[in-house]
Amino acid sequence: MADDRWAVSVSDVDDFDDQANEVVQLSPGRGIAGILASIRNFNKNLALLTQSTRMLGKLAMNPENQVKVAENGGIELIIRAMQEHMSDADLQQSGCDLLRILAVNDDNEVRIAKTGGILVVLQSMTQHMSDAKVQAYGCGALQNLSSNSDNKQMLVELDGIPISLASMQQHKSNVKVQQFGLGTLQNLATSQSNKVAISQAGGIQIVLQAMRDHISSNRAQEYGCGTLQNLASNRNNKVKISQAGGIVAVLRAMSTHETDARVQESGCGALQNLANLPDNKVQIAKANGIALILGSMQRHESNAKVQQSALGALQNLAINPENKVLIAEQGGIQAVLEAMRGHKGNTKVQQFGCGTLQNLAVLAENEVKIQQHGGLPVIMEFMKNCGIAGAAA
Repeated sequence: MADDRWAVSVSDVDDFDDQANEVVQLSPGRGIAGILASIRNFNKNLALLTQSTRMLGKLAMNPENQVKVAENGGIELIIRAMQEHMSDADLQQSGCDLLRILAVNDDNEVRIAKTGGILVVLQSMTQHMSDAKVQAYGCGALQNLSSNSDNKQMLVELDGIPISLASMQQHKSNVKVQQFGLGTLQNLATSQSNKVAISQAGGIQIVLQAMRDHISSNRAQEYGCGTLQNLASNRNNKVKISQAGGIVAVLRAMSTHETDARVQESGCGALQNLANLPDNKVQIAKANGIALILGSMQRHESNAKVQQSALGALQNLAINPENKVLIAEQGGIQAVLEAMRGHKGNTKVQQFGCGTLQNLAVLAENEVKIQQHGGLPVIMEFMKNCGIAGAAA
């Protein structure tokens, strides 16, 4: 699963007051410069600092302004203010939120980390663990700061995993804390050592609890499935996830959010990794997983990422003898061939599609069906494009 950052929109930030809204109407350059001058000149005035930081957050919704804030020294200023006023929850809320927004920009993500931004966010979250807004904005900042490999390492070294999990545990009912916490875990779980660390810290149970508690949140389900996908590339985690009810959680997310392509992509990706274990292949099939995967392919036929993840799951499931029959009976052969025809330029779709057909064709009746549905020319075209010997007979 690729790293992810939460793209900001105006609805992500609370409406504060008329003064903030008036500043947004100023020309971007003057507005930012004036606000930063206020922060420099009145850095002991907590009310002004907090208000100024909120104003910057409004302006930074614009990608160009994210650059201008950084160019004018805004990142260093806000981090210094947060360090100097760590005990003030209001400033920490607005500071974490501003860093969250600024970190959507790649260069800012690096600059924030180098200036001590990851540390200050973690310190803020630790000191204000009971404050839901500090935790939500803090987790959001960590999610957007953890798409960079160097930042991931720094975040882990600074105890970012246990702090993020503690935040999620403390605020189980807060959907933003859960959503951003899951996004952070998804990003961190791309390394083998972090997969183990998250699991050992009880992360699998926390992820599944968040998915159960916030089933209506499509982004919580997307990031939850994405985290499970990344964790499940570790063999021990595959077992733990399935034993803890992870297969049911993924299938529930997919069935609840059928029209959301991102949930379907991450859900199928999680099933692909989980289905590497023989017992999990059986569990997924018994829980109606094959039908859900095929339904996802049908509803999102133009989405190459969904098709790729779904075909990867089918390829692994089709190793099981009973699943070979089920996939064929439920129209899986036609779905695989349609995906390959519709995404000829996508190598992964072609590879996983051919792999699925190969596994299915172990049964003679499936081999006949593949030929009847025009599968041989599709396979031959892929082999020819890959330069496989004997393809151009």
